[in-house]
Amino acid sequence: MISLEALGEIMGAYLYPGKEGAALEIKGVAPLETARKGDLSFFADLKYKKFLRNSEASAVIVREKEDGVNFAQLVHPNPRLAIAKACLKLYPIRHSFYGQSSLAFVHEEAHVHKTVTLYPHVFIDHGARIEQNCVLYPGVYVGPGCFVGEGSVLYPNCVLMEGTKIGKHAILHGGSVIGGDGFGFVPTKEGNVKIPQLGRVVVEDNVEIGPLCTVDRATFDETIVREGTKFDSQVHVGHNVDIGKNSLVCAQVAFGGCAKVGEGFITAGQSAVGAAVNVCSHVTLGPCSAAIQDVTESGEYMGMPLSKLKDWKKEQLALKRLPQMRLELKRLQESLDALEKEL
Repeated sequence: MISLEALGEIMGAYLYPGKEGAALEIKGVAPLETARKGDLSFFADLKYKKFLRNSEASAVIVREKEDGVNFAQLVHPNPRLAIAKACLKLYPIRHSFYGQSSLAFVHEEAHVHKTVTLYPHVFIDHGARIEQNCVLYPGVYVGPGCFVGEGSVLYPNCVLMEGTKIGKHAILHGGSVIGGDGFGFVPTKEGNVKIPQLGRVVVEDNVEIGPLCTVDRATFDETIVREGTKFDSQVHVGHNVDIGKNSLVCAQVAFGGCAKVGEGFITAGQSAVGAAVNVCSHVTLGPCSAAIQDVTESGEYMGMPLSKLKDWKKEQLALKRLPQMRLELKRLQESLDALEKEL
């Protein structure tokens, strides 16, 4: 639990205490409609206005002060950011085990800091290095020559193939494979000849990779996921891709080999960036979109091939009118044909 006053300081919010004062203890977070006494909630979307007045929450984060309410108010210009900070304080990451299980295998030529937690059935190969305060869950494989930076967490069945480098305070969720071979083959009449994948993957500091993601090693040099980037589930990153810092990548997105995207890249689900395509910084792709040519101007895009979002909306409105336009064109043609007969 934490007092309202302390919570307000953590969030950087201005506090309007209710009847119970700034010392009121907050024990949890809940939506407006289900919150009870001792809970903190937040109001960031007008569609939830109907729940605001009758909420039983002890405190609510709001963008602007509300009149005629009984709960305490924490006023913040970005309620979603404020609730995220509150949740990080109230619900810190906890692990069920600390120490190094005797059922974990650590190669004699690996270096594992004494503060690292190794759950049972972790396998760390020769030349690997795990820095202090990391946590490796059951089934994690760390291949030869890999590096895992301070404070990183690898959840069950993560795989780091040879030479992979993970930065500080990274989070890799279950089942993700980092550093598997890139998809490199030369088609011939006799069959497909494999191109050896001789590079590695570098995942920088404060990156989070969701469950069941794959990041391929480079054919040569490096595949890079830069600082602060976050992946949803089932993201695929091809060989030699370079993803700019602080990017947000939703589920089932794919990056073709040698693609490069700038910082602040955001893409909705089931989108793609084609092989060897360059995308500048601060570009947002809508769902099911595909960048198949270079994008040189920041902004919001949609569709395949891509259009600026405002242009795409106009195109969709025009498409809806096509059946009617076809009928009108047919009538015009019939009128024209009749007129030509008369002449």
